[in-house]
Amino acid sequence: MPYAKVLIVDDVSTNLDFAKGVLKPYGMQVDCITSSIEAVKLIRNPTTRYDAIFMDYMMPEMDGLEAVRIIRKEIDSDYARNIPIIALTASVDEGEEELFMRGGFQAFLTKPIDVRLMDAILQKWVRDMGCEQKCCSGSIPMCNAATRQEPGNFRKACMVESPRIEGLEWQTGLNYCAGDKDAYLSIIRSYVDNTAPLIHRICDIDEETLADYTIHVHGIKGSSYSIGATVIGKQAEELERAARAGDFQLVSRETPLFVENVKKFLNALSNLLKTCSTETDEKPKQHAPNKTLLDQMEEAAANYKIDDLEESMKALECFKYETQAELVIWLREKVNQMDFIAIHERLVQRNQEAPEGRK
Repeated sequence: MPYAKVLIVDDVSTNLDFAKGVLKPYGMQVDCITSSIEAVKLIRNPTTRYDAIFMDYMMPEMDGLEAVRIIRKEIDSDYARNIPIIALTASVDEGEEELFMRGGFQAFLTKPIDVRLMDAILQKWVRDMGCEQKCCSGSIPMCNAATRQEPGNFRKACMVESPRIEGLEWQTGLNYCAGDKDAYLSIIRSYVDNTAPLIHRICDIDEETLADYTIHVHGIKGSSYSIGATVIGKQAEELERAARAGDFQLVSRETPLFVENVKKFLNALSNLLKTCSTETDEKPKQHAPNKTLLDQMEEAAANYKIDDLEESMKALECFKYETQAELVIWLREKVNQMDFIAIHERLVQRNQEAPEGRK
């Protein structure tokens, strides 16, 4: 479906990477964002159009149900009222399916995403035979795990065939990625990078922050199941259940051990990634990121121009920088999350703080 463009909304970046991996064979444009508030702004923007939205149900600041309510009821356009919105959730409790449907969702998918169910939803809500005939001359390019090739941080011939890491069901996670080892390793790296901040957020907890704790541990649960980390996933699920029930004593008693277990698990995964990573450094060097490109990104972020933002980002990543390399890394993270506000604010601040002639 190379003609299609979809938006994925999830506050956990690992879940975004996993969903992108599932959608990769369809050849469609996949935009990702970590905030439902930003998603609502995108739908309000008259220059941005999607064929479908995949929306996480439980997110901080604004949950999926509230975001869908605003899209359906407060944005006065046929596009907002009719765009297919599919709920993403780590579990569906009794009565929640009806809640989704009454709340304005067309369907729901549980995490880890089942590729067959995803395909059924795409066939029903996204596929357009007229576009296929027009764009592809009636022929849809086929792609599978054996033929997909994409630059990455891993060797195709990674020496680790089936690593034994306590708590990781390697084959289960690999099956979620249709047998694509490189895609699986990329998602594991995303899990390592993005789970550490979530662990930090659940360390300091009191009864007033129990609701936030529930959201964060829910995110750990979903991303853990998505990579085949079933032990951590089950522990997170038990803590989420206790937090939902308001059992602060159990949560405060069990969380420190859970945090230690996750840290050990992340360390084991990091060691695995080191054995499979490449250390090539073929990029030419520059002293600092190009100011013109940064200015273009500032303007693109201010106007929600996703394609322009990505184009400038890729141009920045063509070089290795002697200074401000951390800015480029930060920008890539925020571009992946489509965090337009953060990008714009930081680049504006950078221009205000930089001495004249050295911006």
